[in-house]
Amino acid sequence: MVKIISPYAGESSPIAQAFSALGQAAFGDTLTPELKRQQAYRLSSQNQSIASAPGVFEALARNPNDAGALAQAASTLLASGRDPSELGPVSRAFASSLYGAADPRATNAYVGAGGSYANTVPGFREGQATERYKTDQSQATERYKFDNTPVQAMAPTGPQFVTNATAPGKVPLAPEGNVKGGYIAQNWGNIGSLPPAEQNVLGAAPKPEAEPEMVRLMRHRNQLWNAAGRLPLGDPARDQLQREGDETDAYIRHKIAGNQGFTIQQPDGTVISMGGAGNDAVGRRKAEEGMLGIRESNAIINTLDKLATDKPHLFGATGYLLDKAQGAAAFAQNLIDAFGGERAWAEQVSKIRQEALANGMGDKIPWLFDQDMGSRNTLHGVLLYSYLRAQGQTGAGVSKHDVEMAEKTIGSPDSLWSNASKVRSSLQMLKNMNDARFQVLNRQAGGRDPSAGYPTEFPMPSASQGSPAPGAAPFGKDQSRAPGGAPAPGQVDGRAAAAPSGAPAAPPAAAVQALRADPRLAGEFDAKYGPGAAARVMGGQ
Repeated sequence: MVKIISPYAGESSPIAQAFSALGQAAFGDTLTPELKRQQAYRLSSQNQSIASAPGVFEALARNPNDAGALAQAASTLLASGRDPSELGPVSRAFASSLYGAADPRATNAYVGAGGSYANTVPGFREGQATERYKTDQSQATERYKFDNTPVQAMAPTGPQFVTNATAPGKVPLAPEGNVKGGYIAQNWGNIGSLPPAEQNVLGAAPKPEAEPEMVRLMRHRNQLWNAAGRLPLGDPARDQLQREGDETDAYIRHKIAGNQGFTIQQPDGTVISMGGAGNDAVGRRKAEEGMLGIRESNAIINTLDKLATDKPHLFGATGYLLDKAQGAAAFAQNLIDAFGGERAWAEQVSKIRQEALANGMGDKIPWLFDQDMGSRNTLHGVLLYSYLRAQGQTGAGVSKHDVEMAEKTIGSPDSLWSNASKVRSSLQMLKNMNDARFQVLNRQAGGRDPSAGYPTEFPMPSASQGSPAPGAAPFGKDQSRAPGGAPAPGQVDGRAAAAPSGAPAAPPAAAVQALRADPRLAGEFDAKYGPGAAARVMGGQ
């Protein structure tokens, strides 16, 4: 006999139907009676379970939490062909009706049937308690933070920090705006009687005139003139506007001439004066700065004037030549100091001397090295700055154009078209102009002279270090010698030769090498190292 698998649940299944069809095809009518017997058995079992169901569920209703009753009810549902999960709503209904929804047994029945504990009465209450606990903790934390936050309060010894918990009763240091607002509220209607200083702090002091009268007058004058300029010539309206503008301008000039100029106060408190005598602080400072510049400028002028008197060869064409010659000779001396040997020095000085003789100036320059030449250049450069300073121009306000114009005004000491007399004449004119400007600035400064005691001239280096006597030996006839080198017979760079002091010094190796390379230096070699020195060196080759 063929055995049928799962006859209860598989009767309508496609697989069961396939087995049934296969069984009928293979065994014929022997399968059909067996299948019918199995179906009859299934229906009989279900009928028995259904018949016993009322008793089972009645026992469950009396004790919904009884495990045995629950198991019997589940078995009955399963045997009846029903889903056992349908028992959950039944048991919850029995427990709620029997014990009440808030009873723990109803809760157990609800959770046991698959419900969430949070959805039960105890679960809801516990959730609320948890939320209250978290809220209490948060509020306690905020209270602690607030109570212990430091704040500033005024104490007898001055401002100090206290906590919010101890701040009641103390005077707080409130923001300035809050203090002003509270003070204004306390004195509302009576602010005008407060001391001027308090009114100023509160912003209630009378405001200064927004626009000075002179500014309004100037704007009105300009408007009249501009309006007149837009009308054609000969128009009576143009003449009227022009006349009113001229009258306004005359009134402005009258106020300024009467020392009634106006001042404008800057946000930083400084005062700018327009018109009038200019006795404000800024005007006085500018006047004093100009006076100092004039004193310095005059001291430089006096020094240069004396230098032009004592050493006229430092100016003009001779000054230009000497300045260049000293520079070239100094360069040659640097070569000697760096690499040794004196041949380059001798050649350089000889070249400079020949150039001076070719220009007819060899007898006009007393000596090659004059320490006052560098001072002349320095004084001329500083004079440009002092001149601009005396004109009220300093710092970043001085442009390249200003310097060029000042140099044209003062003149260059190296100009080929100048000489000592012309330089002195220009310097005297500058000094006269400085003196006139000094008187004006002195009046603007209220008679105060901050430059009192400033020197009238500066000492020259030659005054303290000594200088060769002018004319002792013309530059064109000097011996070739570097400053500080061994003297040669005769006048050397304007200095007298030193008295003989025993045997001449032995020539250095570099000098010997230079003589052997160029025997034409024999004369200079003998002049420096003694008669016959060149012959001894050349004979010892």
